[in-house]
Amino acid sequence: SEIGSSRAIFLNKSFMNHSCIPNCSTIHHPDYSLTVRTMKHIKKGEELLISYAPLLSGRLARKQDIPANWFFECSCPRCEDVRDLGTNFDTHLCEDCGDHVLPVNLDLGANWQCLACQKMYSWKDIKHREDKIEQDLNSVQESLQGLENFLQK
Repeated sequence: SEIGSSRAIFLNKSFMNHSCIPNCSTIHHPDYSLTVRTMKHIKKGEELLISYAPLLSGRLARKQDIPANWFFECSCPRCEDVRDLGTNFDTHLCEDCGDHVLPVNLDLGANWQCLACQKMYSWKDIKHREDKIEQDLNSVQESLQGLENFLQK
């Protein structure tokens, strides 16, 4: 597909700031037009925000992607909360006890630690896990059964 294989400049989009908890999304069309849609009710005067990174990216990926591509460190509430706003979306499971493994602080290179057994993981261990999950997800057949098989892993 042509979408994603080239770059364009959208003047109005260039004025929109980033948040990892955006209130708008952008839709790029095959004719190179752009639609901006709200994702929730927006109050008069409230800033329109889009995410520069994929919404389903984990904190490690976002903390690497945003500075590399947009030259700033994100400090939105989602990036400042190791529990991903209480969703535990970015939480890994301990290999030993199965409990939550979270970063010990907000630094990109911080170790991660199991909340129950205190086992430590390096950020490189976690990055390796996330890369493997992404690789597995990208190889999933685009079918309901393929996605169900992936989720059961």
